[in-house]
Amino acid sequence: MTRDKYQKLAFVIVSLSHLMAMGIVATVNIAVSNGITWALYPILSTVFAWAIASTAILRKNRKLLATFFVTSTLLIPYLYLLERLTPFDGWFIGYALPIAIISIIAIWVFFFVLIKLRASKA
Repeated sequence: MTRDKYQKLAFVIVSLSHLMAMGIVATVNIAVSNGITWALYPILSTVFAWAIASTAILRKNRKLLATFFVTSTLLIPYLYLLERLTPFDGWFIGYALPIAIISIIAIWVFFFVLIKLRASKA
């Protein structure tokens, strides 16, 4: 089996696993609460995790760079949507956004330092 086929198979397995997990969570939530209430939290998180995992699986090169990019791009919208789901307002702007921005900057600085170190050794 070629590398491309392994990647496609891994993507299908990861995607189906995430879909099954979301379906199970939604089913349990509906059975217990007669509706979708708390299941939105794990469903949103599963979509976020799937986006990151599928990027890492499907990229043929520069997987770390692509994964950092997707994580950096989706982190703030993910946290905002989480705040919209919670009954508590204000934690996104006051806490999550500044921490997310600082974390994203730190991750990219670390990434570029690693690239510089790797380039200086070559």
